[in-house]
Amino acid sequence: MNSKSILAVFASLSLLVPMMSFNAFAAFEPDRRVPTMIALDQIEQCLNTMQCNAKVFTGNTIQFTGMLTDQNGMPLRDKEVRITALIPTPELVVLTTATTDIDGMFTAEWMVKLSKQTTAHQDVTRQFQTESLEVFAEFPGDANTAPSKSNRLSMTVTVNTVHTTVNSDKTLYKEGDGVLIFVAFIDSNDEFIDPDSIHATWNNQLIKLEKKTEGSYTFMIENLAKRHQQIVVVPHKEGLNASTAFLTIIVEGLR
Repeated sequence: MNSKSILAVFASLSLLVPMMSFNAFAAFEPDRRVPTMIALDQIEQCLNTMQCNAKVFTGNTIQFTGMLTDQNGMPLRDKEVRITALIPTPELVVLTTATTDIDGMFTAEWMVKLSKQTTAHQDVTRQFQTESLEVFAEFPGDANTAPSKSNRLSMTVTVNTVHTTVNSDKTLYKEGDGVLIFVAFIDSNDEFIDPDSIHATWNNQLIKLEKKTEGSYTFMIENLAKRHQQIVVVPHKEGLNASTAFLTIIVEGLR
């Protein structure tokens, strides 16, 4: 490289250095936007006032409330806030959003679900697992106001379960008797619920239950044979765990 080439390189570097210095200082320019503060209230399901430690079931609706203000405590209206969860993967997931009112207050609702759930298990012996979340409210900021994050609420998402019960109108029968079977499906909130489908068998033969009311079904057996017999009921509902139930009909005179 001759002397002219070397001088040309130095000349180019002398032009770049001031530009690089200017950009470096610009990167550390202080945020002149108005500081903000956002608070997230305890939810109804919280078990204590420190970390919350709420236990919630999938399918339930949770209500989040809170307030957004500036550094002087003045409410900020018409600002969008996010209810965000830190999930175990780890990953941040936005659960729901809300807009502040004239008093800086916000209310947001979230229907509880697992963050990574795609489809329900077809095999009822497999169960969805619980999931732990750290939930907080955040304001992303805008041209005039700076972003802020709230306190955190700890909660455990437990998958709702279809609990199955099977009973009969008597405990002991004679040959030729009629048997009335009662089947009920109740979720983790102790509410009757209809499965999406029901696999029911009587002595390994498929049967169809008769629906009476939501979550309540019957099956009638006429002219009972002189042998012990069994009904097995397996419900399935998308997104929920399920319990299988069975009942053995005892016929008098058999050992």
